[in-house]
Amino acid sequence: MSKKPDFKKLIAVKKPIDDSTERGRFMAVRLAKRDFLRAKFAFSERDLSIQSALVEAINKQLIEWGESPVADIGTSRKND
Repeated sequence: MSKKPDFKKLIAVKKPIDDSTERGRFMAVRLAKRDFLRAKFAFSERDLSIQSALVEAINKQLIEWGESPVADIGTSRKND
């Protein structure tokens, strides 16, 4: 009589993560209401969404530090 296999070991095996698909990650920042409104108005005056303006600022700082820029995957705007 054959012994039944132990499938409990298979439950612990994790599936590999497919990194080929772009998934967004979120960052949060807290600003005073007055500062937020001032920044939002400045972004809007320059035809930028809040996200695209923040990604542009992050990329400027990363480039200054000698790092590669991040992709703006949340808007349809292209990064330069």
